[in-house]
Amino acid sequence: MAEEVAEHLPALAGRRGLDAGLLLAALSVMPVGWQPPAVYEPEREEAERRMAGRDPEDWPTVALALVRSIPIWSQDKDLEVAASAFTRPGSCSTRSGTPAANPRSAAAYHS
Repeated sequence: MAEEVAEHLPALAGRRGLDAGLLLAALSVMPVGWQPPAVYEPEREEAERRMAGRDPEDWPTVALALVRSIPIWSQDKDLEVAASAFTRPGSCSTRSGTPAANPRSAAAYHS
């Protein structure tokens, strides 16, 4: 997941007129708890079902949200659709507000 973020960050920075190097440096010091596949693999089938017809490579984000019962906070339209199908409360995108009403709640962030 960290590799995917680093891969897309320069293009996102360019579209917003931001310094990609500075953003990558900030990302490297953020307290992000990257999760190994063994953590979210149990929800792979359900995550793939929710991502069917969308971007199948995004299933790990959905699976992690399911495992941790946390919302997805993303500007990715495919994930926004998958999040709207959640039966668990709190799923949203950056378009619909904050990831959770409780500021102590974690969110699976995907850009």
